Amino acid sequence: MSKLGTRFKSEFGARIIALASGTTLVVLLARMLDPTGYGLLFLAISVAGTAQLFCKVGIAKSAARHIAQYKETDPGQLKHILSFSFLLNTIAVLLMSLLFFYSREHIAVLIGEPSLEPFLLTGVLFIALGTFHFYARVVLQGYEAIAASSFLKAVNSVARLAFALGFVLLGYGALGAFFGYVLAFGISSLIGIIYLYDKYYYNVNYTEREVGIRKKIASYSIPVTVANMGGVLDKRVDTLLVAFFLSPTAVGYYTISKQIVEHIQTPISALGFTLAPTFEGLNSSGNRKKAAALYEKALSQGLLLYIPGSAGLILVAEPMIKLVFGTEYLGAVPVVQSLAIYAIFYSSNKVTSLALDFLGRAKNRAIAQFLTAVMNVILNIILIPAIGVVGAAHATVITYSIYSLYNFYIISSELNVDVVKVAKNIFIISLITIAMAGTVYLFVDHVTGFLTLFVTIASGILIWGILSVLSGILDYEIIIEEVL
Repeated sequence: MSKLGTRFKSEFGARIIALASGTTLVVLLARMLDPTGYGLLFLAISVAGTAQLFCKVGIAKSAARHIAQYKETDPGQLKHILSFSFLLNTIAVLLMSLLFFYSREHIAVLIGEPSLEPFLLTGVLFIALGTFHFYARVVLQGYEAIAASSFLKAVNSVARLAFALGFVLLGYGALGAFFGYVLAFGISSLIGIIYLYDKYYYNVNYTEREVGIRKKIASYSIPVTVANMGGVLDKRVDTLLVAFFLSPTAVGYYTISKQIVEHIQTPISALGFTLAPTFEGLNSSGNRKKAAALYEKALSQGLLLYIPGSAGLILVAEPMIKLVFGTEYLGAVPVVQSLAIYAIFYSSNKVTSLALDFLGRAKNRAIAQFLTAVMNVILNIILIPAIGVVGAAHATVITYSIYSLYNFYIISSELNVDVVKVAKNIFIISLITIAMAGTVYLFVDHVTGFLTLFVTIASGILIWGILSVLSGILDYEIIIEEVL
């Protein structure tokens, strides 16, 4: 098995664990909490996650990018990169945590949910510990220590499931579940920081610090921060606007829908996370043609999975939500169907966006993401009052598709991607999707329980698999060799 295959297997395994525990957590919390309590929990996560941006400020990704670069050219600088980036990250965490602590009451009033205030008090720890978890995981990615980084994700996911459900069962409700998230971040971040210190800092040889290296790290963190800010606006602010214009119940519908879409991204997220530092290594060594071929392959395999998958999700959304979450969440059906289109662009961007950061094109991505994120906010403000929670989904689809297509344009010019080849693959995938969707459509009206839902989904997967192999797009031999 190649190094890439081994790394992908580690990250994919961790994300499968995260998917299983995350799905279990989402379903059980939806069953144990009413839509209002569920909405408050994830509204708190959205508020704290938005504030967390100002702790991250692009430091971890900037450090990871420079680690990936210098480990090939000057390994003696790695210890300097690690110590300086950790110091910057710690200062940012302290400043933002204090600011959030003293602002929590005002934030709750501004959103119009005074009952959110105790969640935001716990949110101070969520921000700090979540940031250190993110730092450790991303910096390990820069070292291409994907197995260690994946382990942190798996630990966090399993601990989150255990603690969040445990506190709910003890009677602490949504606030207890939120504290479970905090404890999970505490455990994974502690393990990650200790591992980084022991493996990459303690007794590691280093040379004299390169003049200007600190400036490089700080400077590159700026465009990454802008890109992250755009990402937070896309992922968090729409939830806040749903709460502002509608209600915690609507937030529950919207959150359920986004979680369904994000949970199906497990394979492509693992692939994008694994490949990102490899693109920089190939590009730095002058092997741009190989980097382009790797990107084309990854993108085509991703779209082969998610274009048909999104079509299937649109068709089975109603019976799936009714069976899994309960009839009180049927208001989420049109939101899921709209966000299924978003899933296609989200999956393609998982391969593209991280690669751009490692290729040194974070500035271009940052500008595009910030502009489309602002557009997303404007569309949310227009559409949510007009057509309700589904308006937030429509706004996300419109703006994220623009952002994803722009990123594809940038990486195509950077790596000389064969656009004609990619377009041809998309056309073939579309034909496969039509055949698969037709099969699912014949069964979906007969879904009455979990067994018939399973049969419906399985029939679609069977048709997809046969046509994908016959068309030659699905290279099953390589998949078996590299992953299994």
